[in-house]
Amino acid sequence: MAVTRRQFLAALTSAAGAATLAACGGRQPSKDAAATTDDSGKVDKGEFKDLALDMKAWHYDADHAVWWQVGVSYCTKPQATTYEKLGIYVPGAYLKPTDDKVDLSEAESSKTFECELVPNGTAGAFTCANAPIVMPVNAAGYTAQPAPTGYVYDGLEPYLAAGLVYVYAGCRGRANGYESTAAGDGFFPGGAPWAVTDLKAAVRYLRYNAGALPGDTTRIVTFGEAAGGLLATLLGATGSSSLYDPYLAKIGAATHDADGAGLGDDVAAVACWSPEPAPAHADVAYEWELGQFGSDSTRAEGTWTRLLSNDLAASFASQVNDLTLHDDGGNQLAVDETDGGIYAGGSYYEHLISLVEGSAAKFLSETAFPHTFARVDMTAGDFPGSGADRLEVSATPPAAVTSIAQPTAAPVAADAVTDDATLAAVTSTDAAATVVATPDPEAATAAANAAAAAADAVSNSKVTAPAVTYASRGDYVSALNASEHWLTYNDTKNSVRIAGLGGFVRCLRAPSLGVCAFDTTERSAATNQLFGNDDQDSLHFSSDISDLLSSKSDTYSQASGYDSKLPGDWASDLAKTDSLDKDMATRRNMYNPMYFLSGASDGFGTASVAPHWRINFGLEQSATPLTTTVNLALALKAYDGVSDVALTPVWAQGRTLAEEGAADATSAFVSWVGSIWPVQ
Repeated sequence: MAVTRRQFLAALTSAAGAATLAACGGRQPSKDAAATTDDSGKVDKGEFKDLALDMKAWHYDADHAVWWQVGVSYCTKPQATTYEKLGIYVPGAYLKPTDDKVDLSEAESSKTFECELVPNGTAGAFTCANAPIVMPVNAAGYTAQPAPTGYVYDGLEPYLAAGLVYVYAGCRGRANGYESTAAGDGFFPGGAPWAVTDLKAAVRYLRYNAGALPGDTTRIVTFGEAAGGLLATLLGATGSSSLYDPYLAKIGAATHDADGAGLGDDVAAVACWSPEPAPAHADVAYEWELGQFGSDSTRAEGTWTRLLSNDLAASFASQVNDLTLHDDGGNQLAVDETDGGIYAGGSYYEHLISLVEGSAAKFLSETAFPHTFARVDMTAGDFPGSGADRLEVSATPPAAVTSIAQPTAAPVAADAVTDDATLAAVTSTDAAATVVATPDPEAATAAANAAAAAADAVSNSKVTAPAVTYASRGDYVSALNASEHWLTYNDTKNSVRIAGLGGFVRCLRAPSLGVCAFDTTERSAATNQLFGNDDQDSLHFSSDISDLLSSKSDTYSQASGYDSKLPGDWASDLAKTDSLDKDMATRRNMYNPMYFLSGASDGFGTASVAPHWRINFGLEQSATPLTTTVNLALALKAYDGVSDVALTPVWAQGRTLAEEGAADATSAFVSWVGSIWPVQ
């Protein structure tokens, strides 16, 4: 007997205790939400009074001079109170007790103080009045970001010493969950677009409290890596979009301040490292960039998935050409078909090659040899503020890396294990529906906590490839070309030439994910769960794959491995709606920044876009396509009102907080924020 997603989650929570189961046109002005009105047309100024920041609830860390609050609700009708709260961390100079007789030197962390702003209080390069507010997003594989329930100083110092106000907002993840151990009690939906909705509500909360909160709420900066990078990007590309209004209303996000003035959720700046591709067209991007150069497993000749891979690659070429992207010189970029029926030519292709060549040349000219390569891949940025000690969990790669020219250790394999293992815990099957309840409530709670901790450890795992040392630059280049000669370095001219994208991919980025990488035939990817609904854990969501299955089923059926049920599976899932009766196309758009940035999309010009962007991408990874990041940067550069876009492909680094040279990601980020608003 099949079970619904809600039924299965209810059974699982009764056995395991409370836990979530996841573990070119003009830029539009800020579209502040219309203030809520009653039947007479008057604004209810007190509608969100419960969101007023409690100025009597400040704690003080005397050892580090930090004011902080945690457990702050940012919406009036939260669906998931474990997540829909935030923590605020403020430099000591920005607040002071209203009682001037208070001695803070020996303040206990449990004691609270009533405080007031110190408008001219200075920390780093900023004051209480003009300090930027930074918001991290840790969302490994689209897992939830729990709100902080305690205070830990670890990691906060670089941000606060620079004068930044640090806000850590919890948000839901890709899975549904329950607020209590009682089956069916406190069910809340997860998946798209709830994480972005929650974070938008947090931004609106900050705006609602602009008069009391230290910092400048017109200077909100979001940042994240991998899936967190995409969520941060979405906040920057979808400011005050009306698509999210029904979801924001559902959780009681502020639409106006205490004076009745409308509030928006646009942000000023975004920093991201190797952001996940928007799910809408992730599969076509992956097959064009990586898949078309693979030839084993699901891409072996004679398989139907090889045929699908080719067709997806061709679809990507068509989509890119429709985007009418331009390089910095104003030249339109396009993908051309080349010999053999593949799409590996044209100005867009050459643009990618030039980015890779430039990154390699910079690395080779600036790196001293002997040099040791020790690449680390991460599924989340591990940014501070969660209120817990930051743990680093290592995972052993499946095979040792003996040279750079043999990157088959496939560090992203751990990501695949993370997604599948986590997802397997909530997949609705007959077998999974058989749950043995633990009779002891305390044991059930302990089991739930242990399961959650294990899931978190896996979700945030870091995979470190064995270190390899090269004595000279020549040795390193020779290792790169060990299997085939694809890269030439001219030491005299400090230039790199790459024979083609294929050699680069085969040597350093061999595809580690199968065909249908993000919308798998078994609905087993994290993104499948991201588009599940209340009744089904995971759903197909890719219209690109569905269209090809529908139009080419006769061809695919002649190859090995094809299942005639697949077209119907995709079509059925794509017809499903979520709890607010929104269709799959709408949900895809809400997780696709290009829907709002590309002139070819209906969403173009319907949101406020952040003016400042910093995007880094580690080139030595095989689970995230570079193309989607490049397209994002190109679209942003062409968007009227975007002031600056820094795209940095980073050589010899994988999916991590990739920075050039010996730069530290935190220091680089803090410095970048300071450069946006320099001291006058």
